[in-house]
Amino acid sequence: AAREGSGAGAIPARPTAPRRDRFHAVWASGQFAALLGALLCGGVIAYLLSAGAWQIRRLDLAGAALTTPGEIDAAVGVSGHNIFTIEPQAAATRLVALPTVREAEVWGELPDRLVVRIVERQPVMTWQLGEDRYLVDGGGFVIAKNPAGEVTQGLPRLEVRERDSPAVGGRVDATVLSAALTIGEHASKFGVTITSMEYAPALGLTVVTPGGAGATNGRRILLGDGERLGEKLSVAGEIIRSEQNWAVLNVTDPDRPFFPAQQP
Repeated sequence: AAREGSGAGAIPARPTAPRRDRFHAVWASGQFAALLGALLCGGVIAYLLSAGAWQIRRLDLAGAALTTPGEIDAAVGVSGHNIFTIEPQAAATRLVALPTVREAEVWGELPDRLVVRIVERQPVMTWQLGEDRYLVDGGGFVIAKNPAGEVTQGLPRLEVRERDSPAVGGRVDATVLSAALTIGEHASKFGVTITSMEYAPALGLTVVTPGGAGATNGRRILLGDGERLGEKLSVAGEIIRSEQNWAVLNVTDPDRPFFPAQQP
């Protein structure tokens, strides 16, 4: 017979693993190392984003002649920002939005230097309406309005009448601009000296040359549109060399040049 209190109905004790064995198991699985690495990386990133040593303090700028440092700084918009938070492509895009800038490149250099390289639009002519002067490039893009005198020095000037004023960042009539540039480039080859150029929709292009016997304020040559410009200039040069007395010469049709009875 079984004795009372024997082990037939007793519950055995549950074995408990030592805590250090549990730690070793976690360590061996790599979970602890991954957590430690994440904390370390987070601390480094937080430091880089907040440390004053990484704030942009120097701007290395090249290629700017028409664009002022203030315009560039405002467009880039990162002065005093952390170098790790800037977006160079976004800054370059804002620079290209400036009317004077055609291309831009931006990058940062540790610890606090921002490098900006721009290629500006090149002005080829002053487009004048009344008292306002507009700087335009070869494609007719309007770069600036009423720029400093030294900027327009040496550029050909076209006095435009009866046309709306262009907006900076917009474009002028490329056909008229191209014809005026062609005249300015080739007129001297035909013996035509230009003191100024004019344009009006009704008359087209007109050049003013030094005054002859009958024109104290200069003689005017009506060229009209941009067709057959070489022939028109050639005919005008021949008539100038003929030493005839005239104030206005119309060569809009180079086959039939004539002297208008009245100056337009």
